[in-house]
Amino acid sequence: MIPLPRVNRIASNGVFCARPTLSLPIMGASAREALVAAAATQLGVPAIELTAADRFITHKASGRTVSFGAVAADAAKLPLPVKPRLKEVEELRYLGCPVVADSVAKVFWAIERATLIRRRHRP
Repeated sequence: MIPLPRVNRIASNGVFCARPTLSLPIMGASAREALVAAAATQLGVPAIELTAADRFITHKASGRTVSFGAVAADAAKLPLPVKPRLKEVEELRYLGCPVVADSVAKVFWAIERATLIRRRHRP
């Protein structure tokens, strides 16, 4: 089992999920660094020369790529970094993108449903 950073959890309909805190970016960055380290071993190149994007790790100098799935088993055996490098604001792909109207409707539907459930279960 991979040791993960401690995450605050909340219950949602009997299922545990992670709160949207700084822990999620740290967990993602740790996983990305482990995948890159495993790919560096498999490709025989330094990890600094690799980039991870869109489910693939690429060595630009040689043009070789390897998928996240191909190195996942090897990455799971590696220790996760305690303080991984987080992406800079300029590297974040979806920051500043317009929100899909469907997403907003789903959020408001969830709030409305939670309010109705609370009303129904009041003593």
